[in-house]
Amino acid sequence: MLFYNEIHDGKTWSIVNYQLSRGVFLLISNNIDIKNENNQIASDKISNDEVLFALDIGTRSVVGMVCISREESFEILDYEQIYHQIHAMHDGQIEDIELVSNAINKVKKTLEKRANTVFTKVSVAAAGRSLKTSRAQYEQELDENEIITQSQLHSLEYSAVNLAQEKFLAENADEIDDDYFCVGYSVVKNILDGYTFSNLEGHKGKNVKLDIIAAFLPHNVARSLYTVTSMNNLDVDNLTLEPIAAINVIVPKDIRLLNIAIVDIGAGTSDIAISKNGSIVAYGMVVVAGDEITETIMRTFLTDFETAEKVKITHSQNPDEIEFLDILGNKHIISSKDIDDAIEPTIDNLCRVITEEIVNLNETSPMAVFLVGGGCQVKGLCDKVAANLNMPIERVSVGGKQPFKNIKLCSDALLNPEYVTPIGVGLISSLHRGCNFFSVTINNRKVMLLNQGAIKAMDALLLAGLKPSKLIGLSSPGISYSINGEHIHKRGNPPQNGLFTVNGEPATIDMMVKQGDVIVALPAENGVPHNIKLTEIGAEFIPLRVILDTEDITAEHKFLVNGKQVQNDYIISDKDEITAQCPKTIRELLAYLKREIGSKFSYKINKVDAELDSPIETGDIITSKRIEEVVIEKPKQKEQQKDENNNNNNNNDNNDNNIESYINVNINGEWKKIAKNVGLPVNFYEIINYADIDTEKPQGMLILKLNQKEASYTDEVKSGDYVIIKWEK
Repeated sequence: MLFYNEIHDGKTWSIVNYQLSRGVFLLISNNIDIKNENNQIASDKISNDEVLFALDIGTRSVVGMVCISREESFEILDYEQIYHQIHAMHDGQIEDIELVSNAINKVKKTLEKRANTVFTKVSVAAAGRSLKTSRAQYEQELDENEIITQSQLHSLEYSAVNLAQEKFLAENADEIDDDYFCVGYSVVKNILDGYTFSNLEGHKGKNVKLDIIAAFLPHNVARSLYTVTSMNNLDVDNLTLEPIAAINVIVPKDIRLLNIAIVDIGAGTSDIAISKNGSIVAYGMVVVAGDEITETIMRTFLTDFETAEKVKITHSQNPDEIEFLDILGNKHIISSKDIDDAIEPTIDNLCRVITEEIVNLNETSPMAVFLVGGGCQVKGLCDKVAANLNMPIERVSVGGKQPFKNIKLCSDALLNPEYVTPIGVGLISSLHRGCNFFSVTINNRKVMLLNQGAIKAMDALLLAGLKPSKLIGLSSPGISYSINGEHIHKRGNPPQNGLFTVNGEPATIDMMVKQGDVIVALPAENGVPHNIKLTEIGAEFIPLRVILDTEDITAEHKFLVNGKQVQNDYIISDKDEITAQCPKTIRELLAYLKREIGSKFSYKINKVDAELDSPIETGDIITSKRIEEVVIEKPKQKEQQKDENNNNNNNNDNNDNNIESYINVNINGEWKKIAKNVGLPVNFYEIINYADIDTEKPQGMLILKLNQKEASYTDEVKSGDYVIIKWEK
């Protein structure tokens, strides 16, 4: 184990080089002014509730920062950096979960001890490997009398991100073979009633549009970050993208009107963000970075990775010569020019790829370029970037070496391009402008949810455009109407409630959801509104059945609704007043049948003389006879008159002989005598008049039985038969 000290800015920095069985850790312990004599952050300086813990998990190292947001500034209180063991990460992607988790644990434990606290939440950043972006505009109508609140703005951004995700999935459906995860977004424009605003909070308006750009990475990138933080008992409070973090430090809002590109050149990836017209308008990445230069040195001079990395760093400090051992143990003293010649083609390629992506994102060369990250300090890099973009050399600069605006550092050692991104991770967290999304599936559709603590199923439903209230059906409205003055009320039909499950199990909208949950939400169906036709009511009314001059007549009821004649297929409405009409007299029956009505006919009901306005009822036998005109005949001879009188007397005697007195029939349990004509049967409808029921006022279904079998009106009834005639409700 080798200990050595360096002096920076008047402070002692203890550098400890641990040689381990699986690789090398480089632990940098920082003595900063805010600590007390026990090497802890002074407790009277901060509150645990105010402290933010940020991690930049890079390809070469893990940097942890203890931060606090003040009213007028953002402060870094402490930091710690540990370099990974070899092969722990590659191109910004975690390769060895255990090694990276161990590095995080060392950073966390060290900072916890000095801060005298335990961190449970952390803000992290993801590198841009496989980065994809989507731009979308979300529009919403507002209540022009209501002030736009910060909460409402978050909701608008939340909806805009989801819209961008839907657009992203639709546009890349045939290209992507992995689930993608939103790792950052920026609002490009806030438009209120056609005018652009930098901040909508406190304004009023009718219509708002949010133009945003969202960044997406494969799920496995974000998933691995969540895994290593979870292994250290840390909940991810905020997730952002490395170029978003960097640009928020180097290019604050007040200079984003300028078209500026920032390139975070790490070990494995170079991440790009571009500002213009007051907003961050594009993100991108290329999978070339500092490790390409290190690997060139390895191949050229036959060294291991660590030695090549030290040679690269030493070369950036412009020494005349560099001394090192190759893998065979041979000692080399190489001039700086020899190193330049060896790595120049690699640097040329790195600059070419980076500048091509800048132009691709910006559509032209920007006004200025800032290079940050550990890989940006290679000698000659700024010159080559400027040349490729046809820009003056002074327009390309290494960022992070000058004091940051409104950011206080615990040590001047942080004025280094390598620490720009970790500072930005903490800054983003304090501004709540990063992203922490996870996805669930709702009705076969992926939805991104902003992870702001406990997320309920209800939040997922709302984002998917499903109102939770739609899962509960409503009964249909009831209906009230009257028939012939009798009030009738029918309750509404019951609903068919919706289906709501999470991962196949019944759930409630208050249930918490997590990454990967599968939600099925089928809306309820309200009760079917009443659709009652008059034909349905008509079935409840017994039609009039009579015999008119040997013809069986069935007269159905006709209906008036609110005093107007309607068809039988009329659908009843609420509060309708219905009148059911059926012939009650001979006159009404003839009118119903559209028969001739006049004084030329005489009528009988059941052989009894009747008038046109005589009442009729089911079972009646009605006969009509045309009245012949009176003819005045000449006087007849006495003998002829005598013969006619004798004939009339004989006919009367014959008529009297046609009547047999009675037949005995048991009606509803009571024996009754029924008159009948000789030679003619007694039909069932004639018996109805002898039953003690009121056919004028239906009280249900009319039951007709003859000798315990269902009967019809024309069935013959004989003496000794048993008859049932009654209403059944």
